[in-house]
Amino acid sequence: MKERYIKYDEALTDNEILLFSQIINQFKDGEIDFPTLRSLFLNNDVMIQPILRDFSKKKMTISEAEVIKKRISEQQYRYSDIDCFILNSSDFKNVLFRMGYKAIELLANSGNSKYQEAMISILMTQLRNSYDKDEKLAVQRAKWRRRITELKSELSKKDVINKSK
Repeated sequence: MKERYIKYDEALTDNEILLFSQIINQFKDGEIDFPTLRSLFLNNDVMIQPILRDFSKKKMTISEAEVIKKRISEQQYRYSDIDCFILNSSDFKNVLFRMGYKAIELLANSGNSKYQEAMISILMTQLRNSYDKDEKLAVQRAKWRRRITELKSELSKKDVINKSK
């Protein structure tokens, strides 16, 4: 029987998503290694299992392939090795977690500049790829424009503070 996975934004609270995103972001940025990532999740009573990318279709030399194979066999994963994570705890099972829209939005809302910039980019793309076809979408697009303005304002305030230091 095939495993059924649940999307993280359907199973986790916003606080859990933010916490897990912050931990995974540290791993992504190279601030922590995979064993530390795993122990930080265990500290929150969550088991984390990486789902690795399919390297069989990636063009690489034999020596590159051997290095990746050795690193993976030793569970010395890099963020780029991992497609997504499966989270399990006493409260939820088989939760599929990746740095998706909800995680980016929560990181942006928490003041993370990198994710504020990413959120601006996402919202601008949504604006470019949509139009005011009805009242509901017109309201949504106006909300996106206001959020872009808010994010840009927060980023410019941080810029001023950083330049004055």
